[in-house]
Amino acid sequence: MKDYKAGARWAVPLAAMLLIAACGTRSEGGKSDEALVAACVADGEDAGVCKCQADTLKKELDKESYAALVKFTDAITSAVGQEQGRVAMEATRDPGLVAALEKAEAAHRECRRLAVVAQFQADVDAAEAAREARRKSRAGRKCPHTAAMSPPLPGQPSADVAELRPGMSFSDVEAIIECRGEVLNFDVAASWARKNQELPTRQLLRAANGDPCPAEMRAARDTGCEDGGYGFAPLHNVTEEFIVAFTGMPEAEQAGIIWRRTVFPESAYPTVTSLQEALVEKYGAPHLQANQEGYYSLGHRRGTLVYSWVYDANGRAIPSSDSTPRSRCVNGPRPTFSRNMEWNPGCGLTVRAEIVAAPGNTVLARELNVIVMDQKRFNDAVKQFEVDIKTAVEAQHRDRGTKPDL
Repeated sequence: MKDYKAGARWAVPLAAMLLIAACGTRSEGGKSDEALVAACVADGEDAGVCKCQADTLKKELDKESYAALVKFTDAITSAVGQEQGRVAMEATRDPGLVAALEKAEAAHRECRRLAVVAQFQADVDAAEAAREARRKSRAGRKCPHTAAMSPPLPGQPSADVAELRPGMSFSDVEAIIECRGEVLNFDVAASWARKNQELPTRQLLRAANGDPCPAEMRAARDTGCEDGGYGFAPLHNVTEEFIVAFTGMPEAEQAGIIWRRTVFPESAYPTVTSLQEALVEKYGAPHLQANQEGYYSLGHRRGTLVYSWVYDANGRAIPSSDSTPRSRCVNGPRPTFSRNMEWNPGCGLTVRAEIVAAPGNTVLARELNVIVMDQKRFNDAVKQFEVDIKTAVEAQHRDRGTKPDL
């Protein structure tokens, strides 16, 4: 087949004809449907797809069309080399056969789509079961949750978002979010800041409201399905989302970075001014603010307002006269989560907030994004985490390998 070079375009591609010949048809010699499905599977197709296509063709093709398809199948499967091209050329001259082949190809596409939907449906069912378990866990939890981490000292700058702070344990973060009630979707990623080397680490936690994306939407790759920017379980109708980056070995994780995204309902958009006032009340007057791309706001999204609070590694606000460290410290963390992010060990607490204006109305806000992290603390934790991962892997394999013959 690879040796055949056609100069014409087929109404049905030759590759599709061969697939149809292998899948979903039966010969006049009485070959069983089971054998045909087995032949289809041997050709690399999923058994369920082949069976689905065969059943569809039995229902949709009339006797004459089916007979023509069987005759074509026998001819194309017994031919080799350029002879396959001749058989295919003759097939294009028979309108009835072409229509049957097109119907078979359409059935194959639909059966593949249904197989993908069925696979996604299993994921949706698992997500719904996890949500139900989360509801039960929430019902049995004492709220509000009191974290084991010591509260901040008086006079210290605010270093949290929605009560979540760098340094908190995984269980405390999970409990605080769970106590919010409406957040039922929790997902974990094993790697982010560092490769986990196949260890069961928990480096990212995504917790969000909304609903598991239906199987049909997933199969269609509907843009309404959000994966959090990291391939988490897709959700839709998300209005509140937390993503927390952790370092540390299992059961000893500590939060290092916290992102919070809030999407306001169209019927209740807050004013930009009210969000500005809330941010100032919590974090103080912004050290930096920008509403366009600029020196202090690399990667600034057009049409947004960004406010930043930056402190040095000793906990002191970086004065406006120190433009170089200000620029260095503000341009690492982004208010929205990203697979890739930079941080600087010479910087301390960093808070950044992004206000996204409502469509066509800059007075109202559609979305608020906030990030909180201590850059030096996180950098130190990542270095130690890397050492801990290496030590754990070496301990696992110390007695498994063969000593080198030196």
